[in-house]
Amino acid sequence: MADRKLCGRARASVGALLALLGCLTAPALAQAAAGATTTITFPTDVTVGQTGLGGSITLRNQNSGANAGGANVVCDAGDAVAPCMASDTGIALTPSCGELAGDVCAASGADPGVFVIAPSATGRSETSCAGTAFDAEIVNAAFGTVRFTPLPVGSHVTLPAAGSSCVIDFQFSVLKVPAVDQNPALAGIQTAQATEHTQVVAPFGASDPGDRALDTSKSNVTGRGAPTMQTQASPSTAARPSRATCATAARASWTPTFAASGASTTCCPSSCR
Repeated sequence: MADRKLCGRARASVGALLALLGCLTAPALAQAAAGATTTITFPTDVTVGQTGLGGSITLRNQNSGANAGGANVVCDAGDAVAPCMASDTGIALTPSCGELAGDVCAASGADPGVFVIAPSATGRSETSCAGTAFDAEIVNAAFGTVRFTPLPVGSHVTLPAAGSSCVIDFQFSVLKVPAVDQNPALAGIQTAQATEHTQVVAPFGASDPGDRALDTSKSNVTGRGAPTMQTQASPSTAARPSRATCATAARASWTPTFAASGASTTCCPSSCR
């Protein structure tokens, strides 16, 4: 009988110990999460007419706890995975914005056309997307928002573990002074940049956790005198190829053209309609 009581006490003690361990480990497990961060790098001071300036977007895996060793997949637009928002624009950059609402551009801050982003970008060496080519296209004309899509179409940026990152390098030109001053209290005309994307823990399924990353930066834009223009007769619209037809040529040889007012341009060759 005494043996049975001792055994019962031993079982009770083991049960209490397991319960205690469960209490101790539960917070750690609860802290395991998908984490994503992003950073924009943009020149602080730019002048209308400058071309070939460099900028970048960094995507970083910030998973924690049990997910720290897990890979994250970056959502592309239209991915049918629950953590990717139904309206997800993929890796998005709004290069000029006159008013921020948190880390996104407010409707009242829409100020497109200050910068033109080159139609192709590249993953930086020694990062998780080294050598990856990206298409850069405007997906929201009202804001001038550009989406960076990894090629070939259908592929994804993968960040293999916590701390890993992908840096997307791109070039841009300064077309005009912003119409909306993001911070009138500062000298000069200010504009802001905003970027966002979503990461989902691999294997990128409907039940896998995800996280959305947003960031902003700001630039001071200085105007200039009217540029010297070269004029030539414009070919008729009927004789011009479509923008879709010349898209490949535009990426291969991209030279922005400034209007006399410095107010508009196109990244497609002037022979395209």
